Amino acid sequence: MRAHTALRFGIVGIANTFLDFVVFLLLVRGLSMEPLWANLTAFFMAVTNSFLLNRHWTFAVTIEKDQQLFLIYLRYIAVNSVGLALGTSLIYLLLPWMSVELAKVASVLVTFLWNYFGSRYLVFNKKEIDE
Repeated sequence: MRAHTALRFGIVGIANTFLDFVVFLLLVRGLSMEPLWANLTAFFMAVTNSFLLNRHWTFAVTIEKDQQLFLIYLRYIAVNSVGLALGTSLIYLLLPWMSVELAKVASVLVTFLWNYFGSRYLVFNKKEIDE
């Protein structure tokens, strides 16, 4: 794991967690949207923002073709959706043995690793993009 790339990925992750939370609260509290729909909307907004920041800043990948860009974006959503499911499942499994805060910390660590390596090798793989 390259330290500067992982640090950038972490910074983007923090920014997007904030974005996700703010959008969620605005939709639920400001627009009275149902929490499930607000959560899905906020998640996809944050994932899209994360994709753009990670593409341009963290991994610095240039994608020339619109069709290729769309497919890479779909892969990014898939990787992050697996991360979401993995993190949520881990919290559920750990709750009988630890506090919700510790379970969430464990979830964030595992999800960070999954999303980082998934983004690096499955989404922003420069060898594959350049072909």
